[in-house]
Amino acid sequence: MGCTEVVVKYIFFLINFCIIVAGVIIIILGTIFISLSKSIGDFLDIDDILHDWILITAIGCIIFSIAFLGFSGSTGEQPFLLRTYGVMLLLITAVKIYIVVGIYRDMFDTESVLENRLYDAFEDPYQRKGFFIVEVFFQCCGPNGAASYKAAQLPIPPNCCPLIEFPPIRNMDDIHIVSKMIANYNGTQCTSAEAFEGCKTAALDTMFIYYLVTICMAFSVMMLELVAMFSAFYLAKHYKNSKKESTSGSTTCLQPWF
Repeated sequence: MGCTEVVVKYIFFLINFCIIVAGVIIIILGTIFISLSKSIGDFLDIDDILHDWILITAIGCIIFSIAFLGFSGSTGEQPFLLRTYGVMLLLITAVKIYIVVGIYRDMFDTESVLENRLYDAFEDPYQRKGFFIVEVFFQCCGPNGAASYKAAQLPIPPNCCPLIEFPPIRNMDDIHIVSKMIANYNGTQCTSAEAFEGCKTAALDTMFIYYLVTICMAFSVMMLELVAMFSAFYLAKHYKNSKKESTSGSTTCLQPWF
């Protein structure tokens, strides 16, 4: 194998490893965001926001699997596996571009959707207990702070202030515990000066962080995938030619392929 092939093979290994790591990070971020959205969605009905995130998390799992296909093709010098790897990366990259554009669009739609759902839940007496859980989850108060309760002529609940140490909300049992803690609270009254910021700001800040990190990670992975794809096609061509020709075992550097 010539010097060019050795360099390309090492670059391929390095990029493939980076793709695996990035794929794992995307899976983790997507899972966190889906879990976060579902926790809110139990009370605010925002399931329509989850579609792109579920899809990109699934693609992260596929990328993780495809990377091992690339490793197998490279170490075993199998042109067919490398070409299959390259074609699958090309398709995945095209789908990912479509999803990232959708997520970028959702960034701007989320604010209006979330604001409407927050106000609907806050103004509906039957959903207000559920809204308390949202406040505990994000450590926030009303859609726009304590002013929302004043405008509605409602007392500021204790969960709007750092008066109670609530357990982390992971499941329905935790939600029931938190609801009882709020209902049975008889301590100091929460005031506007001590109240947390509005839930609209708190929720959007959290979601936008995940949006931006995931988009940046997705674009980084796509750049790596394009380099890995061209490297895989080059190695596949080289391995195919090597099988047709009788090699002398010389390690003389070949002419650069580019």
